[in-house]
Amino acid sequence: MFELLSEARELYLQNVIVDGKRYSCYVDDFINSHRYINCDSAVCRNCHEMNIHIVKGLLTECAHFIHPLFTASNLSSALSAVRKNMTSVAYGIKRVIKELKL
Repeated sequence: MFELLSEARELYLQNVIVDGKRYSCYVDDFINSHRYINCDSAVCRNCHEMNIHIVKGLLTECAHFIHPLFTASNLSSALSAVRKNMTSVAYGIKRVIKELKL
């Protein structure tokens, strides 16, 4: 997954930021060019398809996060910050639900 996101970031920076490609075209091109892998194992193909589906969802449904995430100087630390933020939001939601049940 990290490899796909790293490559998506590299292509985003080149295609969208430098070359001015429309974001939607970038997403379509990235997903279409990564649809297949050179492996005959059904497990590998299914795992890759699942990862591609997740990346496509991130690129389309969470597009507002992509620019700050992909333009950060370090993708790994940017992903860690996103995960930390998501964890704190999830914790807050759980706490509110628990209070509502009382």
